[in-house]
Amino acid sequence: KRGGDPSGASLAEALTQTMLNINQGTHVEGVSPIEEMMRTRNLYKLVYTGLARIYKSTQPQKALTYMAKIQDQEGRNNNDEFSQLMLRALKDELSDI
Repeated sequence: KRGGDPSGASLAEALTQTMLNINQGTHVEGVSPIEEMMRTRNLYKLVYTGLARIYKSTQPQKALTYMAKIQDQEGRNNNDEFSQLMLRALKDELSDI
């Protein structure tokens, strides 16, 4: 999946694919799927932070909306989703690693 702020599921899928590529010897030079997702996630965090700062003095409610997006990125729901999917992947397609 491309586009948008990566969810925990997107991160888990990218990490699983990266690990499979490495294990199967199909990893090619360049940016791996997990690196691409992490870069995208970090870019969104920078954008959200910048927008929150811009709106802080003129539109505080809008600034809070962007701060909430940052908290959602790092929040328990996103992390739990990632953890559950990685545990499932380790039991299934990554079990032979």
